[in-house]
Amino acid sequence: MQHRFRWHQIPAICGAMAKFAAIYLTERNAYCAVGHSIPAYEQSAHNSFIKIPAIDLPRHVQVIPCPAHAEPGSKIPDTLLPQCLSWIHDASGGDLSVIVIGCFGPFVSLEKADPAQDDFGGYGKLQEITTHKGWGNSHIYKISKEWIQRYGKNNTEIRIHTEVDLAALGELWYRRLWLEYIQESDTLKGRAKPYTLGPKEIESSERSIMVFLKISRSINGGITYSGDLWKGRHHPLMSSIRLPRYQMRTASGTLMTDAYPGSCDIHGDCIEGLIGTKAIESRTGFFLENIPSNDGVWELVADYVASLCVAITAIISPGAIVLGGRTVRTPNAPSVLIPRIQELFTEKTSGNGRRSPDYPKMRIPHYIRAHILEHCGIYGGLVMAERWARRH
Repeated sequence: MQHRFRWHQIPAICGAMAKFAAIYLTERNAYCAVGHSIPAYEQSAHNSFIKIPAIDLPRHVQVIPCPAHAEPGSKIPDTLLPQCLSWIHDASGGDLSVIVIGCFGPFVSLEKADPAQDDFGGYGKLQEITTHKGWGNSHIYKISKEWIQRYGKNNTEIRIHTEVDLAALGELWYRRLWLEYIQESDTLKGRAKPYTLGPKEIESSERSIMVFLKISRSINGGITYSGDLWKGRHHPLMSSIRLPRYQMRTASGTLMTDAYPGSCDIHGDCIEGLIGTKAIESRTGFFLENIPSNDGVWELVADYVASLCVAITAIISPGAIVLGGRTVRTPNAPSVLIPRIQELFTEKTSGNGRRSPDYPKMRIPHYIRAHILEHCGIYGGLVMAERWARRH
């Protein structure tokens, strides 16, 4: 097999390899990993070598269960983050340039003008309105920075991102990870190849946008553009979008509209309030993992997700929409869930003038697809950490 990239470790040119870490927080678990950069070069048409940053994959991803409840007078991150940081400190030997933390929002702010400032402010602080109990008003950045400082690691930078942004980045950069292995290199034999976008893919990504949708307790999306994260004035909150209500025709031909009031404490019937984990379990009376695969709620979920994909397509016209999250991964979710979403997306973009404009190029199976990587969020965190390390 021919490989596009030639991997070299050249300390004389590149200096010592940067070491960094990532923490990926979800509603159930925290994922931690330590990584380091590998200098990578690609031979150009003029026989010169262009440095392309790549990341050696972690040997181990540590999974730390989230506490079921916060201790009296504290929040869940007060207990969880020190556990994560302790593991990272031991696994890395404490020599880290950057730690990137991905967490669900909404945040007060993700803008940090001066990385060295002592005033924590609202950077990396969760708002009170988060749907996750025991997390509201938690200051992710402050907890982490103070823990690092207690160990005398004042030069270790902490950077906060939304979990969906990191998942989008990981999916974009490592989607071919499981398909390619380096066989000819003794040092890399049998290890998954660190995958970097090639010239054609970079050119394509510059013209395209990828959206990662997490369908779980919260519903949100991360966006990549030109191989990097798309940033606006604030991070996106797709969970707050309201969509047309699901309609189902009964056996008698009567058209019934979904009358569920919604489970969101803030908006009621936003997309999260209609098909977030809390809403699905409220509709069925089962825990998500126990809902039968033939339950009609899956058709309803597919319809709402397809409508959300239509809205995203109409607004930013991405090159791909990747679906992830607990609802998509649950074992009892029917195997036809993703194909059904694709079918309903096609119906809703039929170009009949009543639903939405015609999108012939979007009605293809790989435009809307399930995520490939099991740990795309932690890999995306390492990608982002490597970038911050180069700036640090």
